Amino acid sequence: MKVLYSLGLMCFLALISLNAPEAIAATLARVRIGYPSPSANFYPLFATKEANLFEKYGFEPEMIYIQGVQLIAVHVAGQLDFSSVSGLVFLQASVEGSDLILLASSNNSQPMKLMVHSGITGPKELKGKTVAVTRFGSLTDLLLRPVLKNWGLEPQKDVTLLQIGSKYSNSHREVVLRFLKAYIEGTHRLLTDRELGIRALRKYGGVNDRELLATTYDLFTSRYTKKIPKINPKAVETALSLLAESNPKARGRKAEEFMDTSFMDELESTGFIKSVWP
Repeated sequence: MKVLYSLGLMCFLALISLNAPEAIAATLARVRIGYPSPSANFYPLFATKEANLFEKYGFEPEMIYIQGVQLIAVHVAGQLDFSSVSGLVFLQASVEGSDLILLASSNNSQPMKLMVHSGITGPKELKGKTVAVTRFGSLTDLLLRPVLKNWGLEPQKDVTLLQIGSKYSNSHREVVLRFLKAYIEGTHRLLTDRELGIRALRKYGGVNDRELLATTYDLFTSRYTKKIPKINPKAVETALSLLAESNPKARGRKAEEFMDTSFMDELESTGFIKSVWP
């Protein structure tokens, strides 16, 4: 196998909840947190859980792995309280009318590579071949289709794609702020505690190879994970433009329609972020 093409897109921590966490003790509330992949793209979430920071801010967390685009449907159905998802998948659901809101963004780019057989030397040789994606509508599917078109290849005609495998935020502001506090501290621990970071990825990423874990940690903490997960509106605009190529409902939409920066702004103005990152 070899790499034919590298892709990049944002990976967002998105609040897409419709119901309040369930109180289970005097100081704790059960919170269901969804993530769509056991990959290092969701490293800050894993580190926050491993460092017991959700408990520090009054939550009893349940981490729920739901593969790919299915996570959005489960969340909209009210089965999750918070989710960490890719920006493009989040926006795809939002422009279709789902009640989703973007609160924070840990990555402005998401590394992705198209792996091909060693006998393929260029894009034109993909014609007549089959390329696997996780699910139709997932991030891998949404990113691959425009790339194929740029190469002059029509998805499902020239190349077969195979499947393998704001209401809430406004009414529960204090809960959201506590969740983000835990997440920001978790990001700090990830970037300053290498052993904890490696341990978190081993547990939630299902990887046991120490060398691979160390390499992945070094790559994501040095190149992809932001210290402060503030939203970059230009990254949202870029994702909307990409989505608009295949979905007319995304055309003419503004980044501000899909994000709420007031939570991160409040944590900055009150000095919380500075207390974590002096």
